[in-house]
Amino acid sequence: MKIKTNTELLDYQGVVIKGADDKAFVLGAIVANILGSKKSDDDARSWKLGKAFATETEVELTADDVVFIKTILKTSDFTPIITGQIIEILEK
Repeated sequence: MKIKTNTELLDYQGVVIKGADDKAFVLGAIVANILGSKKSDDDARSWKLGKAFATETEVELTADDVVFIKTILKTSDFTPIITGQIIEILEK
């Protein structure tokens, strides 16, 4: 499956979520941040996927990649409005 990494994350009303710096929360940057900051059972895979999310506009994922990312997302410090939305995008 292909995922567009430049997808902006939205709140419940469809408004773009922004950080304190007024920059939009973008799928690729958030996923790369989480993969790069959380310990996993396969750090090389986290690095490879995180780098792809950070540098490419579209990422090709296998079903195993989606399961791997979802597992790490569940341990992140981001709120469900962020992680739940990412999981929803990954499951489409």
